[in-house]
Amino acid sequence: MIQSGGGSPTFKSYLTLFVLTLVWGTSFILIKKGLVSFSGMQVGALRIGIAFLVLLPLAVRALYRIPKKYMWAVLAVGIFSSFVPSFLIPLGQVKTDSSTAGILVSMTPMFTYLWGITLFEQDYSHKRTIGVGVGLIGAVSLMIEPGVTVGINSSALYILASTIMYGVSGNIVHRNLKDVDSTDITAVSFFLIGFPALIYLGATDFVEIMQSDPQAWFSLGAVAILAVVGTALALLLFWKLVQQTDPVFGSTTTYLVPIVAILWGIADGETILPHQFVGFALILLSVFLVQKRRK
Repeated sequence: MIQSGGGSPTFKSYLTLFVLTLVWGTSFILIKKGLVSFSGMQVGALRIGIAFLVLLPLAVRALYRIPKKYMWAVLAVGIFSSFVPSFLIPLGQVKTDSSTAGILVSMTPMFTYLWGITLFEQDYSHKRTIGVGVGLIGAVSLMIEPGVTVGINSSALYILASTIMYGVSGNIVHRNLKDVDSTDITAVSFFLIGFPALIYLGATDFVEIMQSDPQAWFSLGAVAILAVVGTALALLLFWKLVQQTDPVFGSTTTYLVPIVAILWGIADGETILPHQFVGFALILLSVFLVQKRRK
């Protein structure tokens, strides 16, 4: 199915942005609950596998609608926006609070811009580049582990790496897939990455955990909600938004996602330290600079 895309944000665009903010802000606490029983790799495989099964009926029809010349781009979107980040974020959250993870993911607009100017012929902006530098300082602040000897939480690097992946995928959709229906992009991308995820899951001790761990069903339920609402349905909305506006506007969900993630984290007993608020403020400033357009 072919559709036109690109343009200024409308009220509907902002409403979609708000809904995505709430959904994705909640995803980090759901990942945390999934990690109660499963490993980070298992949470990632479950997330992809369940979303794949939900989208399978749509994918069967969509496969015939997408021209072959676009298939490489759809596969790339699946890898960079879903497959790799779905494993990286849970791996990072094994030793990183859900609230901190939510803040770090707000780096996405910066990497969207960086990939845009390096690979996708986007115009260079000195102010946006300064914003990227400010954001990196904020990210380092978040990853500092205070104590007798100050160190860096290396697990958080997994989460930071996921934002690099998101930046690539946003540019690919806007540049190469504006004429492809967003539902088809989402369904087919998961069709292409779903089988490997399920094969990996079957090779782990997933069945044994389900049989022996009393909290396994609770964790599975959390990941199922994450997969259906926070992945399959949310991506249907997100790629539609990117097509109708631009990848940088689409990535502005990251303004409010950290706030939702922080509120969930506090409700779950997490402690937000002063240096984390400083890092959060720097990242928000950087997002503002990266998003700001020249008149």
